[in-house]
Amino acid sequence: MKMSKGSCHICLEDKIYIVGNDRSKCENESCHGYICNICWNDLISNDFKSCPICRIDINENYVDKRTKNKLSIYIIILHILSLIIGFTLVTVIYLISGNSVNDYSRRINILSRLEFMGFVIIVDVVGIIFMFFIINLYLKYFR
Repeated sequence: MKMSKGSCHICLEDKIYIVGNDRSKCENESCHGYICNICWNDLISNDFKSCPICRIDINENYVDKRTKNKLSIYIIILHILSLIIGFTLVTVIYLISGNSVNDYSRRINILSRLEFMGFVIIVDVVGIIFMFFIINLYLKYFR
């Protein structure tokens, strides 16, 4: 955690903040003024349309980076979940078709790199299709 200190250009108070958790700057790269979170929230809640320092539009150019990070984390979690579900489904289908666990593990171990990459892609696609099907059922019947 990197800490920094800055004097807010709106309320003129010295603030100590964690770098990255503070919306201290607008999206204009040339705007070097610091605005503390309290003043920034006041500006947005009072419908100010532009940064009081550089006059660039706040609503169009400000994107909450924490929301983007949360979305990225959710996408990674969903992707890992699709791999797990796909691998489980492929394994269950293989075992139901009359093969043994030893045969399954032996076949996976003798795959070349290219074949293994193809296997992972197939597992991922199966997981994504199954998750899509489950999400559609959920949205159709539980919403």
